[in-house]
Amino acid sequence: MIPKYIVHNGQFCTNGEELIFQGKDVPQTDPILGKSSLMPMYGDVLFPHSFRSGKLAFDITFDEVTDRTRAGIIINYQNRNGTTTFYQIGLRNQPSAFSLEYFDGKKWDFKLFDGTPQSLEAKKVYSIAIDLSGNMVSLYINDARVFNYTEFINNFSGLCGIFVCNSSVATIENIQISENKPTVFTIMKFEQDFDTLYEEVIKTQCDQLGFKATRADEVYASSSIIQDIVREISSAAIIIADITMDNPNVFYELGYAHALHKPTILLADIGKRDRLPFDISGYRTIFYSNTIGGKKEVEKKLERFIKNITETYFG
Repeated sequence: MIPKYIVHNGQFCTNGEELIFQGKDVPQTDPILGKSSLMPMYGDVLFPHSFRSGKLAFDITFDEVTDRTRAGIIINYQNRNGTTTFYQIGLRNQPSAFSLEYFDGKKWDFKLFDGTPQSLEAKKVYSIAIDLSGNMVSLYINDARVFNYTEFINNFSGLCGIFVCNSSVATIENIQISENKPTVFTIMKFEQDFDTLYEEVIKTQCDQLGFKATRADEVYASSSIIQDIVREISSAAIIIADITMDNPNVFYELGYAHALHKPTILLADIGKRDRLPFDISGYRTIFYSNTIGGKKEVEKKLERFIKNITETYFG
């Protein structure tokens, strides 16, 4: 079954199992030269719900192809106050095999071109898929990962969709959308007091607010620990760091998160640290008391901070 969709541009029809793009050549005018020429039609459909994290995939077959044939996935589509912004990621014929582009409402910003220009084949099925997690997005063509982009700006509130540019019919089928909970990566020293805070407060609040809390000791992979941590920070929606102790590992990881411009919440036990180092004094900070009453207070503050971040960054 085809998910519910909205035709945003172009001409599409469906037989219930397939989405058929009615491509053709249309006259377009060069904005600089003012000359008109025939160009392949562009079309896209949007799926009417936010896509924050997960996988989106589909198969496409072109009846005919030209050097301007391309197709792929739209993510982070937003229209605010009449300004439309979105990313496009997919395969193409020219000037490269694959690309990732961002439209800022006025112009295109080409983030990545990759692969030698290739000749797409008519009547051949191409499987296109992306995996989106935090600031990382990967493109897969026919189950092979062709690139991994780690500087993606994910606002966790945009729509997703499919785009096609072609001069003839293209048939889309096997559309799959699989969403994951966005993650909150927690940075802290591993000892009993902090373990209790993580298990009883951070995990619980994140789960209630639709996020999945993770910590370095919960990552099971064959790669090095630092590679695991870098990957988890990159893929996280929010970072929580307990800086009660002057722990070099914690501050190293916090610095990396700040370099990626991650929304960050700092925690500190007021009985052990009543003020922050100057360089991080401007960040959201929850000072808590390691008592029964303090637990309730940090729960309320953490809930409020995560909700504020969600509204500011992802709303």
